[in-house]
Amino acid sequence: MKTKGFAIICLGMLTTQLDATVIFNDGGTHTIDGFLFDNVELQNNSDLNIINGGFVITPGSDPAVYVPGSTGSSVYMSGDATVVGGIRMNGSDDFSSSVVTRDDSRVQGLGVTPSGVGMAAISGAHYVEINDNSSITGATSGALGGDAIENGDSGLYNVTVNGGQVVGGQGGNTGGYGIDADYDPIVLQVSGGVISGGDGDLNGGFGIFNTNYGSVMMTGGAIHGGDGGVTGGDAIYSFADLEMGIYGGQVQGGNGGAYGGSAIATSTASTEPANIQIFGGQFDAGLGSIVDGWLFDILGLGSNMSLFGGQIGYTAVGAGINIDRNGLLDVHGWDLKLDGDLLTGYLLDGSWINTTVTVAGITMPDRGLRLFNYGDVSVPEPSVLMLMLTGFAGIGFSALKKRQTT
Repeated sequence: MKTKGFAIICLGMLTTQLDATVIFNDGGTHTIDGFLFDNVELQNNSDLNIINGGFVITPGSDPAVYVPGSTGSSVYMSGDATVVGGIRMNGSDDFSSSVVTRDDSRVQGLGVTPSGVGMAAISGAHYVEINDNSSITGATSGALGGDAIENGDSGLYNVTVNGGQVVGGQGGNTGGYGIDADYDPIVLQVSGGVISGGDGDLNGGFGIFNTNYGSVMMTGGAIHGGDGGVTGGDAIYSFADLEMGIYGGQVQGGNGGAYGGSAIATSTASTEPANIQIFGGQFDAGLGSIVDGWLFDILGLGSNMSLFGGQIGYTAVGAGINIDRNGLLDVHGWDLKLDGDLLTGYLLDGSWINTTVTVAGITMPDRGLRLFNYGDVSVPEPSVLMLMLTGFAGIGFSALKKRQTT
C-alpha cells in the first residue's frame, strides 16, 4: 500500500472536499501532521496516520474521522496526535478496520446524540489497541456521558489495552462506560493502563459493560467503576455469557454519595453461563454513605465464579460477597471455613481472605458457595500461573470462534 504525505496547502491534490469533509478514497495511507478543522472520511480501504503535531477537530456534530461500512480502513495515532470529535467506523464487516494509539495521542468524543447521549470516542472498529500514555475519553453530556470505546454493532471486536486511559464521559445523570459491549461479542485483553467508567451527577458509569458473550483476559492494569453523586458504577458488569480470567491488576467499584459500586457483578440466567476465574489481582468494593458495594455480586443460574487467588478486599471489603438466585462461587485454598456469614482462610496463591458472604435464593443443589480445601498446598510458581493463563486463553478464544461459526 502506498503512503502519501498530508499537508493543508495541497488538499486539492490528495482529496475530494465536500461540505467541510476531507475524503480519502484512493486506498493509500495518508499522514496528518498539522491542524485540520474538518471532518475526515476514509473510503476504499484508505488508511490514516496521524502523527506528532497532527490535530483533527470536527467543525460540527459529525465524527471527526468517519469510515463508512464495508471498508477496512485503519487509523494510527502517535506522538501528541489528537482527534476531537471521535472516530466512528460504522459497523464495517472487515476485520482490518482498526484504531491503534501510541505515545501521548488522544481521542475525545464530542457532542451528543438526539436522545442526549454523549458521543463515543471510538465506535465500530473491529480492532482497537491502546498503548503508552494514550487517552480515550467519551463525550460529556447533561444526560448520559459517552462511552470511551463501543462496538457500535460491528460484529465481534477485539480490544487490547496495554497502557493509557480509557474513560467514559461525564454525565449529568450517568457517566459513560469505559468499554461498552452492548451489541456484539468482545475479546478484551488488559495488561496495563486504566479502564474507567465516567463520573455522573447521579450514577457512575461501568468500567466494562457486557450484554453479549465475550472473553476477557486481564494480567495487569486497572478497571474502575465511575463515581456517582448517588450510586457508584460497577467496575465490571456482565448481563450475559462471559469467559473471564484475571491474573493481575486492580478491579475496584466506584464510590457513591449513597451506594457504592461492585468490583464484579454478573446477572444472567443464560444456558451458556458467565465463567469467571480469578487467580490474582486486587479487588475492592466502592464505598457509599448508606450501603457499600459488593466485592463480587453473583446473581443468576448462569453466573459462575471460581476463586483461586488474589487480594480480596485489599483496601475496601465493602459489603463483601453476594450470591443470589442460584449463582455459584467456588473458592479453592486451605483452612477455608464459613463461620456464620464470615468466610476466612487461604487461597491457593497464599492470599488470606476474610470477608462476609451473603447467600440467598439458592433453590438448586450444588449452587451457592462451595469451599474446596486442599492438603499440602504450595503456592503455584509464576510459570505455572502463566501456563494456566495460556490454557484459559485458548479455551476462551476457541469458544468464541466456535460460536461465531455456528
